[in-house]
Amino acid sequence: MAQDRPHEFSQADGEILRPALGKLWGMLIVFLLMIPAAALMAYCWWFQVELPGGKTLSNKAGIVSLLAIPLALLLVLVPVALIASAKQLVIAANCVQLLSRGRVVVHIPYENVAETYAKGQGSAGVVGLRLRNRDDPATLVPSWTRDRYEIQVLTYGKPLESVHKAVSQRFSKFSTSRR
Repeated sequence: MAQDRPHEFSQADGEILRPALGKLWGMLIVFLLMIPAAALMAYCWWFQVELPGGKTLSNKAGIVSLLAIPLALLLVLVPVALIASAKQLVIAANCVQLLSRGRVVVHIPYENVAETYAKGQGSAGVVGLRLRNRDDPATLVPSWTRDRYEIQVLTYGKPLESVHKAVSQRFSKFSTSRR
C-alpha cells in the first residue's frame, strides 16, 4: 500500500472518532466468561450435579450448554478482530482517513468519492464510500478494496446514523464548494 505511493500522506484536520476500546474489551470479557460458564453448566448436566434446591439440569439445558461453548469461542473472535483492526477515523473537510498508531493507513479524498451510503442499523453497520477510481494516486486503500470502502461503525461506539451523517455532510459541503 504505502510502498506503492510516491509520498506519505499526512494527517488531515477534522473530526476525529476514536475507537471505543472500552466497549470492545467489555465484549471480549463477556464472551470469554461465557466459555467457563457454559462448560460448568455442561459439567453439571453431564454428571447430574445436584443444584441448590435439589434440582438437576435437563437434557435441553445440557445441549444448550454444549452448543454455547463453541459459539462463545467464535464470538470471542469478533471483538479480537475489532480490537486488532481498530483505527482512528478522521472526517476532514476534503477527505476521510483512518489512522493506525499516528500513521495514515487509509486516505480517501472526496473528489474520488462518487457516493456515500450506510448499511445496518443502530451501532452495528458500515458507512461506505463508493470510489470513482480505486487506483487514483491520491487515494490510499488496502489492495483488496475494489470500488467501495466500508468503515465498521461498531468500532467507534457511535450510532450508524451519526457517523454516516458526519461523512455525508462533509462530502456534500466539499461537492458543493467544488462546483
